[in-house]
Amino acid sequence: MAWLWSGGTLALKKTFRVNWHDPVCPAAIELDSETDDVRTINPLVRFSNIFSLVAKLETELPKEQSLAFENVLLHLLAYLDRQSGIDRTSIAIDMRREELLAGRYGARVQELFAALTDDEQATVARLLMRQEENAVGRLFYDEALTELFPDALPYYETQDETILLYLPRWENEADKGKLEILERLFLDRTAVVHVFWGVPFGILGEAWMTKLDQFQLY
Repeated sequence: MAWLWSGGTLALKKTFRVNWHDPVCPAAIELDSETDDVRTINPLVRFSNIFSLVAKLETELPKEQSLAFENVLLHLLAYLDRQSGIDRTSIAIDMRREELLAGRYGARVQELFAALTDDEQATVARLLMRQEENAVGRLFYDEALTELFPDALPYYETQDETILLYLPRWENEADKGKLEILERLFLDRTAVVHVFWGVPFGILGEAWMTKLDQFQLY
């Protein structure tokens, strides 16, 4: 049922249909086709016993009722398959992702989160859940920064909650959005992040950071 569940709980917002016209081709694929709102399922991969009975009902029910019955049945099968094949933590992460997409952390966070890739969304949702369980902020900011920007170089001034961050790329809107959502979700409001794009910063007194012609002075 993996293809039915592709996209997490968002998949269940689609309408499910069964391909009765050519259900055995391709014989090993559950997902026969997909549009924005509808997923058409090949019923004979794993559900031949169930849908052989459903096929008989088609002749006894009005078309509208038959389609509604297929849709409900496939949603039920997908839900049961999901519950039996995934751990509790993964379900909790999926729910947190839904909350972020629904705007429960604010409209701006909703906008920024929607712009992330699926893998980035999963990372942010997982770390946000862990942060709320452990009530520790900056630790999970560090982890999120490392996962979304593995080449980033942060420097923390703990006394005044200032973070200097070097990114070896030029400023761009996509990365600015990622940094903003990490600040909003994982840092206190008093924290300040200074981003150095393309050229690393140097701090007097830190010899390894002060090589002439190779840094911006901070």
